[in-house]
Amino acid sequence: MNNLRNLILWIVIAVLLFTMPAGFAIRASILGAVIGLPLLPSADQSKTATRLHRWRGTALGSPSYILLHHPDCGAAERAIAQCVAEIERLEKEFSLYRGDSEIARLNRHGRLAAPSHDLLALLSECQRFSELSGGAFDVTVQPLPRAEGSENIFDRIRAVATQHNLNVHDISVQDLAARLHVEQHVELDERMTLKDAHDRVTELEADMRRDVPEIADILTHIESEPATIETGDEVLRDAKLERQLKAVATEFPEILDVHEIVIKRVRGRLYVSCHCTFSDDLPLARVHDIQTDLEIRFKQDASELFRVLIHPEPRTDNRR
Repeated sequence: MNNLRNLILWIVIAVLLFTMPAGFAIRASILGAVIGLPLLPSADQSKTATRLHRWRGTALGSPSYILLHHPDCGAAERAIAQCVAEIERLEKEFSLYRGDSEIARLNRHGRLAAPSHDLLALLSECQRFSELSGGAFDVTVQPLPRAEGSENIFDRIRAVATQHNLNVHDISVQDLAARLHVEQHVELDERMTLKDAHDRVTELEADMRRDVPEIADILTHIESEPATIETGDEVLRDAKLERQLKAVATEFPEILDVHEIVIKRVRGRLYVSCHCTFSDDLPLARVHDIQTDLEIRFKQDASELFRVLIHPEPRTDNRR
């Protein structure tokens, strides 16, 4: 039980620290300062084959993930579930991206009834640092990403999405009769209800129209972002399927090589990933089109495939 608690503590620390922007050397110092927690398995454990368990979500406004190697699938899932519960608890206290968090309610109303011990401790430390720095440290100041009007329309749309802690992609902007029509894809937690997801997107679109007044209308495609752990059943070796996929790839002259084909069965469904080599100077837009077409052709030729992931690589650096 103590080992499980230690494991959970390490994972939560890692998730929270590594959601900091790149360049924060403090995160490494903090990790190095936490002592007494076992990082390496015992000699007996090391002899047991480990499996990789994944979680992907959001922690304090940043995309985050947990990768846990553990031989016991049940223990790994319980550890990750407890980590996610702890992250959720901290989100409810400190997230600036949740309207129901303690700090958001404090900012909104200027006062807070029955604040948590964590929030009181944090504010006390903030006050102490403010006094030590002669007021240079001010907890009430926070920069928000906001694109300048001179930046292109895509950057301005993404800046608004970042304020909402959302990732938008596949943005398309059409200029019709001097009116801009925007289409975009956004990912939301798969556990959300349709009503909650629609409300979230409606707020996003309203802020986009406010900050980018040139936009006449917005159509948002809502996608579900995985928030649960998928445990693989097995990694397969299927020489026939590999030859079949490589034959399909020869239909695309821009694809110079296909390698590292991995076939997995997850919950009875077949997943395939592979690396494709392209010319170094091929435009990224063309690479994306080829990947999309190749994925479609893979599924047409091998209807048993559920998901295909293709990693593009330049010819001069195609073995990483």
